[in-house]
Amino acid sequence: MSWSHLASTLAFLVPHDKAELGKFYFFIIALCLSINIIWDICTSKTPRFHLDRLSEKVITVVAATTIASSLLVCMAVVDPKVYTLIGDFTLTLVLAGVAGLLVSIPEIDPVPGYQRAQWRRTSLRESIQSHGQPAQGEERG
Repeated sequence: MSWSHLASTLAFLVPHDKAELGKFYFFIIALCLSINIIWDICTSKTPRFHLDRLSEKVITVVAATTIASSLLVCMAVVDPKVYTLIGDFTLTLVLAGVAGLLVSIPEIDPVPGYQRAQWRRTSLRESIQSHGQPAQGEERG
């Protein structure tokens, strides 16, 4: 495989058109979600992974989308084609991009997300036991 072929295959990692932009988002989201699920399967800090728990990964998808957007904003600083692709852009967007990365990258770790989900289940269970029904704003689980 030549370097030029590899570069053209991975061109979507620095998107310059809308098709590459879609591939970029899909790749980053799939990568982060895969890391999270593999980490979740391999760690002893969460229960055994099962597809029933896949809905707990929504925050990971949101975080991955934020990571992708933040990377895109940071790339726009150094690549005029990316800048043109995402439109008008200021220093505020760069700061938001960096902040988004710092907030979102830790969400790849499945343990805190699992602990939040456990806390919600325990809280709901306690509410149902003490009142016979969920508190206002809570759902039955």
